[in-house]
This record gives sequence, structure tokens and C-alpha cells, in this order.
Amino acid sequence: MNLCDQLIEVASTLEKSGFEKEALSVDGVLKGYLINKTAQFVGIQGYWIKNTRCWQNCYRQNRADSPNKPTQEIWQDCHKEYVQSLKDENSTWQKYASSDSDSNFESNTSKKIITAAKKDFYKTLQTEISQGQPIGVAWIAAAQKNLDAYSSKMIELAKGLIKVAGSWTKNAMQISSKSF
Repeated sequence: MNLCDQLIEVASTLEKSGFEKEALSVDGVLKGYLINKTAQFVGIQGYWIKNTRCWQNCYRQNRADSPNKPTQEIWQDCHKEYVQSLKDENSTWQKYASSDSDSNFESNTSKKIITAAKKDFYKTLQTEISQGQPIGVAWIAAAQKNLDAYSSKMIELAKGLIKVAGSWTKNAMQISSKSF
């Protein structure tokens, strides 16, 4: 039984036992979890993973094509190509991604998530560069910030479950004390 099934079972049990508020809370946690998992696979986190692959492959390909070119120039060339991809949906940046099917990236929801992620990533990248970070370091910092956001979201969801458990325990104690 996976986590979603377990949360559904808990919510159903709570609702049947008269704990509607707690059941709604578990449903809310489940919804947040599902959105987060969707984002990981087709949205922001998937976008960062794919973009990381693009950066790595851009660097490798350009390094192999121009072995005598300085590393910093290769990073700058990749950065220029990446910035162009932010401005043009039809850019060639995706050529650096694997040949896996990207059909999941085509849904409207995914496109909205990715567009927001691009804006956030670009803003963070520009901030890092304006603070004097080299492009490579700035890119890694921006990617890490955005990946960390999803870990934080999962922590918030876990806190929500802890609140539900605490509330349920408190209510269960009140019910059992009334029974005696």
C-alpha cells in the first residue's frame, strides 16, 4: 500500500469515526502531496533535473567540440544559450536533454509550472551573478535553491500530518475519558 492509499484510508476512517475536521486536514495533506509529486515528475523539480542535464551536456558537448577553449568561456556560451531559451520557447536548449519522451511536459498545468520555475530560476540566477558569483556557481546556487523549496514543501506537509495526529489523539482521549 503506497502513501496515497494510506492517507485515503486514514481520512476515510477519521470521517467514519466523526472526525470530519481531521479527515479534511488529511485530505488537504494528500492533495498537497499529490501536487508536489506531480511537480517533481512533470513540473518544477523535473524541470530542474532536466535543466541540470542540459547544462551538463551543453558543457560536455562544447568542451568536446573546443578542447582548447577556456572553461569559463564554455560556461558563458552555455549561459548565453540558456538565457536565449528563456526568451524563446523554440530554442535549441532542449537538444542537450536526453532523448526521452517529454510528452508530460506538454500539458497546460506543466507549462504553467515550468514557466513559473523558469522565471524564479532566472531571477535567482541574475541575483547570484549580480552579487559577483561566476556563472557556474550562480547556476548551481539557483538550482539548489529551487530544489530545496520542494524539500521544504514536503516538510510542511509532514507538519500538517503531525497536527492531524495530535488533534486526533487529543479528541480520542477526550472521547475515551467521557466513556469512563
